[in-house]
Amino acid sequence: MNNEKGPVFIEGEVNEEIVGRLKNCPLYSATENKQFNVSAFQLGNNLEDDLKQKAIDEVVRFYNRFDSYFLYLENSTGLNVWFLEHFRVNFKFIERLKTQELKRAFLAAHPHGKIIQSPKKVAGSNRYKRFLKEVFFIIRNSLNRSRKLSGVVLVHNEGGPDFTPSELFGELANQFQIFKIRSLFDFKRRLPKRSAFIDIPNSDSIFLKTLLSPGTWFRVKRFRKALKNSFQGIKNQELNPIEEQLLIHLKTKKTYFTLMYLRYLSFQNYFQSSNIDSIILSDENSPQQKVIQFAARKASVKVFAIQHGAIYNNHFGYTFGKYTHPPILPNLTFTWGEYYNEVLVKYGGYKAEQVKAVGSLRKSATPKQSKTKDKNSIVVLFATQPIPNEALRRQYLKDVFLCFLALETDHTYQLIVRPHPNEKDDQYFINVANEVGFKNYSIERNVAMADQFNYVDVLITAYSTVGAEFVEYFKPIVVLDYLEEDIAGYIEEGVGIAVHSRNELMGVFERPILKVDHQKYNQFISSFFHSADGKTADRILNVLKGI
Repeated sequence: MNNEKGPVFIEGEVNEEIVGRLKNCPLYSATENKQFNVSAFQLGNNLEDDLKQKAIDEVVRFYNRFDSYFLYLENSTGLNVWFLEHFRVNFKFIERLKTQELKRAFLAAHPHGKIIQSPKKVAGSNRYKRFLKEVFFIIRNSLNRSRKLSGVVLVHNEGGPDFTPSELFGELANQFQIFKIRSLFDFKRRLPKRSAFIDIPNSDSIFLKTLLSPGTWFRVKRFRKALKNSFQGIKNQELNPIEEQLLIHLKTKKTYFTLMYLRYLSFQNYFQSSNIDSIILSDENSPQQKVIQFAARKASVKVFAIQHGAIYNNHFGYTFGKYTHPPILPNLTFTWGEYYNEVLVKYGGYKAEQVKAVGSLRKSATPKQSKTKDKNSIVVLFATQPIPNEALRRQYLKDVFLCFLALETDHTYQLIVRPHPNEKDDQYFINVANEVGFKNYSIERNVAMADQFNYVDVLITAYSTVGAEFVEYFKPIVVLDYLEEDIAGYIEEGVGIAVHSRNELMGVFERPILKVDHQKYNQFISSFFHSADGKTADRILNVLKGI
């Protein structure tokens, strides 16, 4: 392969090993890599948007055609596995279509080019060690003698975003008892501190108890049989190539679905043996919390949800409106503002009586006065996020670094990177910065967001919830929107400065002054946050008392 000189498209990870084998070739991938001299080969914005919509429509069409098999499974076992995988299958299928189109476009431009698949990483012993570590973690958490809960209970995910119960639920954390949960065998997440589970009712303790019950395995056997029958029923139909791909994907998830069924049984058993009337969830439609909703319904426990992030059309955690039979949904979802009610009813498959705007529990009544961290510079906060489109995620980060690298001669800007809580590895940001030769930045994870908002002058984001929370500070928000989707609506609402390329980003920060439209900002606060009076918890409590 070392003697080849024609163009090569690298599908998968670009690394030193594979680039070394192709050192005489012009190299392309889905994203540019300056370190290895790999050029970006990307799709146009319109084509990428069309592929995304096609993927969404195909995924929904598959379920609607075969929903009788999934509903049979739900009626016979209590669990509809499709809505545990709905979120991931959308992303996976979108990326598959994009990869196919990228390869097609590459070969059209380079008919004699070759496509090379990067070898996948082998999990090796580390995955096995992580599995054993989690098993012991479950056993240890099961040894506590915590009392059973009753009434209204908050369900707090210790393995989720880095919010304490008070930070996530505000004053509600002082009003209700708390049940601790985490995602089972999710090896991408670090195990939380065990101190969070000591003497607190938790998902590990009820999970182990269910595993040790002989009756569990009879029910698991019945679930596996129903799962097999459902998939076989779909297979017996005349399937097109896309439907075949989706079915194959689902069949690879049998072990995962079985694990989720065990989680479902553990919560069902717990709810039925407790005096819990209602539970309050955040991130309620993520797979491992969706399971809790199925269990609550079986035990006649009411489910309330609290909005935890921005909701928009085609947000896979909420958009079920195109399904003939949407999934079970919370009895009531408390949203930040009337705008989100409209999105959930119009696109999400929610009914008007299932949503209520109350404001955000994470907002204080009024922000403090602004203060400057460094009087000699303009402080810019870049709120990143784990964008599923890895090429786009890397391009955004790279372009921000290159922008401020070019502006360094002025010494007027100070860049702070605030990673999303699910972006655990600082090395990712360091590697991209090193790749472009940029050093004048800092990474801040543990600074209180309100403090950051006070001393920064400008925010950069794509569609992070941080943007919405920054509005009430009446400072400029720069929105990276290369695909012209305006996912969070910041641009349309007049609170975001649209940026569609690196050149446009440079142009924004070369302006002497970035102005904000106070009228638009006030309208946004009213529509997206109901109000910023700090009384959200009171409004929720009043609703719960009346039910």
